[in-house]
Amino acid sequence: HEKLTANDSEGRPLENFDREQFGGTIGGPFVKDKAFGFFAFEQIFEELTRPNLSIPIGTPCSQSSFTVGNAADEALIAGSGDCQRLALLEFFSDNRSQEEGQPFTRDIENSSALGKFDWNITPANQLAASYSYNRSKNVNQTFDVPTFGNSANGIEGTPSIIQAFNVNLFSTLTSNIFNEAHFPYG
Repeated sequence: HEKLTANDSEGRPLENFDREQFGGTIGGPFVKDKAFGFFAFEQIFEELTRPNLSIPIGTPCSQSSFTVGNAADEALIAGSGDCQRLALLEFFSDNRSQEEGQPFTRDIENSSALGKFDWNITPANQLAASYSYNRSKNVNQTFDVPTFGNSANGIEGTPSIIQAFNVNLFSTLTSNIFNEAHFPYG
C-alpha cells in the first residue's frame, strides 16, 4: 500500500499506489520413492497513478501561456523547468490536439504457474515432466520518466503469454553410458 512505500525519485509520496502479490506452492510424493509432484502459483496486481507533466517541475512558472518569437517568453522558458513544461503542453495542445499533461495509471496483472512431475520408472530410468505458464499484462509501462507526456506511454500490446512444456527421460544404459532425451515444446 502507498502508506508503506518511500517517496519517488522526485521526493513526492506515491499516489493511488496499490500492489497485491500472493501465491503458494505445494509438493511431495505421490508414491513413496517412486513419483513426486510440485506445483507453484504467483499472482501480482499493481496500480500506480503517475502525475508526469500534470504537476509543476521545480518552482511553478509565473505564466501559463507563451508567444512564439517573444523574447521575454523565450527567456522565461529557457530559465525555468516548469515554464518549459507549460510551453511543451501548450505546443502539443495547439499543434497536435493532444493533452499531454494528464496523469495516467500504470496497471500490472501478472500470473505465473509451474507444475513438475518426476517418476522413477525403474532404477535405470527416470522421467521428468514440467509445464510453466506466464501471463503478463502491463499498461503504461513503456517509460518511467516523469517528464514524458501521456502519448509516450501505452499498452505494450495484448497480454503476453508464455507457455513451456518439457519432458525428459534419463536412462542409465550401462555402468558408463547414460542417455538423456529431451522433448521441449513452447
